[in-house]
Amino acid sequence: MGSTIDSLVSRSGLLSFFHDFLREAVRQKYIDTEMKQREAHLKIAAYFENQQLSERKVDELSWQLQKAREWSRLSNLLINPPFFSMAWNINKFEVKAYWAQIEGNSRITMVDAYQPIIEAPESTDSNYLFKMSILLSDTGHLDEAFSLRSYLTDHYHETSDMLNLSRCLGSQGLILEDWGRLKEAMEVHKKQQQICEELADKNGLAASLGNQANICYTWGRLEEAMALLKRQQQICEESDNKDGLLSCLGNQALILRSWDRLEEAMTLLKRQQQISVELGNKDGLQSSLINQANILADWNRLHEAVDLYKKQQQLCEELGDKKGVQRSIGNQALIFRDLGHLEKAMVLLKEQEEISEAMGLKNDLQVSLGNQALILQDWGRLEEAMTLLKKKQQICEELDNKGGLQDSLGNQALILRGLGHLEEAMALLKRHQQLCEELGNKDDLRACLGSQALILQDWGRLEEAMTLFKKQQKICEEVGNKDGLQACLGNQALILRSWDRLEEAMTLFKKQQEICEEVGNKDGLQACLGNQALILRSWGRLEEAMALHKKEQEICEEVGNKDDLQACLGNQALILRDRGYLEEAWTLLKKQQQLCEELGNTEGLSRSLMNQAIMLAYLLKRPSDALSLTDKAYHIAKDHGLISLAEQIKQVQDKMRSMTNN
Repeated sequence: MGSTIDSLVSRSGLLSFFHDFLREAVRQKYIDTEMKQREAHLKIAAYFENQQLSERKVDELSWQLQKAREWSRLSNLLINPPFFSMAWNINKFEVKAYWAQIEGNSRITMVDAYQPIIEAPESTDSNYLFKMSILLSDTGHLDEAFSLRSYLTDHYHETSDMLNLSRCLGSQGLILEDWGRLKEAMEVHKKQQQICEELADKNGLAASLGNQANICYTWGRLEEAMALLKRQQQICEESDNKDGLLSCLGNQALILRSWDRLEEAMTLLKRQQQISVELGNKDGLQSSLINQANILADWNRLHEAVDLYKKQQQLCEELGDKKGVQRSIGNQALIFRDLGHLEKAMVLLKEQEEISEAMGLKNDLQVSLGNQALILQDWGRLEEAMTLLKKKQQICEELDNKGGLQDSLGNQALILRGLGHLEEAMALLKRHQQLCEELGNKDDLRACLGSQALILQDWGRLEEAMTLFKKQQKICEEVGNKDGLQACLGNQALILRSWDRLEEAMTLFKKQQEICEEVGNKDGLQACLGNQALILRSWGRLEEAMALHKKEQEICEEVGNKDDLQACLGNQALILRDRGYLEEAWTLLKKQQQLCEELGNTEGLSRSLMNQAIMLAYLLKRPSDALSLTDKAYHIAKDHGLISLAEQIKQVQDKMRSMTNN
């Protein structure tokens, strides 16, 4: 018997096995089947059911019923006011996890279980009601939670319970935020602040300031939000309010990320994670993980980001936190889009849309719609993308969400430019620019300036375009956006090339190449190599030009960029034609034509047909066949609004007609 006693250890007054292998040996000898294990759990549960309510009973009885898969009995326990209140006080995250297990393994739902109390709360203890309302809110049942809080607000008014009134107002404000009723939410949080200041309730005051900061952040008033969060941090540190502090640090990190101060943001999120682990605060932990993952994605560390999103999603699922789950799903979708898995990304975004719409989470809904629109743009389904962006714009205007609004306007402008509606696109970009400047959002401002410059290029206003590209370059250098910088340098080089300042253009293309290689931007690299090759061809250095085009082709095939691949093949064909390799040139032009027809790329198709026609007319002496190709190329270009290209084809066509007549 002595050896058995030596194998047991006392932890908090409970006997447990000292070695895991002993626990496993006992399990295999006495409870080696699932049925025996369930019977053992039920016997222990029966013992604790007859005990007085205590922390030990709450802990053991819930766990034993869960292990026995007695979902009905477990849900009945969690409805019982004294049991629920004690369980919530001990560990609210376990209560959420138990409900997630119940709903995931049975037809019992939390809302149905609590519905009699929700419909007639008058006879129930207010403290129990308040805790229940938090549970309902945290698990996405906002209507039911708001109903309880409305009742409690009236109750606390009538009983002059100002401390609990302030807590209830803060909780009401959070639901109004989730519903996008931000002005009402701000009024409620201001009332809470006033009460807390009168009561000298520092914890309540800190929470109120933090919630006001969140609304200011959504409105794009970032400096104001940061000032409120700094006040909140000071109060939390003075009162040793670690739960409030971890929330405050996470929200400051969001603002720092908006300002592109990613290293500082990550430092705060690591502190938030550390405090969350110390406190066992799973809500704070999942919040920290998702925001750390966002920064890893910003740094292009995509696989690390996905790993954190998965961890965060698992935590939210354990807690029954549907709001957190849908945010994780949406962010994972962005990673899959970046990796080129568009179908998978769209499935996730549709799932996010369904959850956020069902929960009335308008801000998350507009994010999902905007990201779906990006994928539709990738697929060339521009009309559908524009429809979603218009919905996003409407929601953002309703919420006064200037950040989301400027995002929608910018993407609508890109579509309008692609459709040739340049005046409309420029008008939206001017609104976009105004919002970016108002919000202090430099990174989106540099993208906006670049888009305006591209339209000015389309209009032939190259001096103005170059001025905007220079402004864009300055912002990129200020915020350390190397990827934006390489694109900006490339666009400046294109203008210099059009001005026949080829040496200067080549210098910028070389800088662009260096940055693309540094940041691993293969798509930018292939475009840069292709543009260098065009300059080398104009200088008569055909071997060097062809070598660069071959590298460009290899990268395009690797990353699956068929659009630039077709242009690359066309340019190689021109070099082969110039060198007298007509069959090889003809083969590449046909490949280019096939790709363009597959992609629906009307500009590339028109150019390919025109170059085929030139070969037929001037090198193969078949001007009649050439005319039919130029006629086809001309109508394609004209019908799709490619006016400049259509005029170029018309000039070639006129020369061929003259040649045929002669």
